[in-house]
Amino acid sequence: MTVPTNSGINGSVKINNENDMDLIDAVENGNLSAAIQALSDGANPSCLNEDGQGMLHIATLHGELDFVNILLIAGARPDERNEQGETPLHLAAMRDHLHLFEPLLERGACLSSLCSQGGSPLHFAALGGNSASTEVLLAMGCDPQCEDAQGQTPLHLAAIAGCVNTAKLLIKAGAAVDSPDKQGCTPLACACMMGHLALVNWFFQNGASVNAPPLVMFTPLVMAACTGQTEVMDWLLDAGADPRHSHGDGCDFKNAVLLAHDELWAWTKELQWEDQLEFRKAEHEQRNLALKGVKHIDGRRLQLGILGMLDSSAAEPVKLEVQKLIDRISLNARLDNPSGRNAGAVKTKKSRKNTEG
Repeated sequence: MTVPTNSGINGSVKINNENDMDLIDAVENGNLSAAIQALSDGANPSCLNEDGQGMLHIATLHGELDFVNILLIAGARPDERNEQGETPLHLAAMRDHLHLFEPLLERGACLSSLCSQGGSPLHFAALGGNSASTEVLLAMGCDPQCEDAQGQTPLHLAAIAGCVNTAKLLIKAGAAVDSPDKQGCTPLACACMMGHLALVNWFFQNGASVNAPPLVMFTPLVMAACTGQTEVMDWLLDAGADPRHSHGDGCDFKNAVLLAHDELWAWTKELQWEDQLEFRKAEHEQRNLALKGVKHIDGRRLQLGILGMLDSSAAEPVKLEVQKLIDRISLNARLDNPSGRNAGAVKTKKSRKNTEG
């Protein structure tokens, strides 16, 4: 029988006998007695399968305490790494397998181990939306403000996961609510990108800014526009997000919407006509929402540059519709602000309800 070889980030860990293959088969299929027999016959407890996963990693992913214990007793290293540089503790945190923390840590697993992308076990717990693992790791002293290779903190990843409880724990432990990553994205911007409206609202209520500093490229509104999160875009505009904010490189709300259109059209070129029709409906919806940004521009500039929100090739009927919108907004501005106050003032949904009540 020809037995394959493999190696991982730990160094040379070879599958060089049939006992290793028997161990891999036993662990992957949850056969504890067969795993014990393979180890007794001399199988390497740190051998890797064809995917570059160690036996301890597989047992951890499945939450198998008995397998983890026998592998550790047989000599598996608690901080051994798979081909992504992840330790078993990373995976236990990601899967919220709290019952595996103790045996791994007792055998020497490191709370601050970083994977190939610079992520700590706390990052993995946050990305998994696992508030229980997050709470335990914070109690053990993990840094809530640690950054991975992209400059993202665990709070950024909790925002991507959309987990309010995890975000609450991280902020209580000292995570900065408006900390930007290396691309200038704040946790709020990440939540907007993923369309997690409940978390967007919670961040806003806890001090996050809907408008990024001037040098930040990706504002929450731009991130929501790039991924077509129309409900979030609507909420942000109502909350006071400035559609005029520009980084200076053309990365603003309007261009983000148009960029999303271009990319989506490239992705759907090969689809059937019905799918293209559905895309056009979505494009129309986003176009209308982009125009909503006009309503939040200062009334004195209302007539300036509005048609620039459309491509120069925009059809004449569309331009006429936009002109009608401009006229209607101008009229509403005069009716709503007879004393000449700012026509672009934004009322939040809550204030509108109070007014209507």
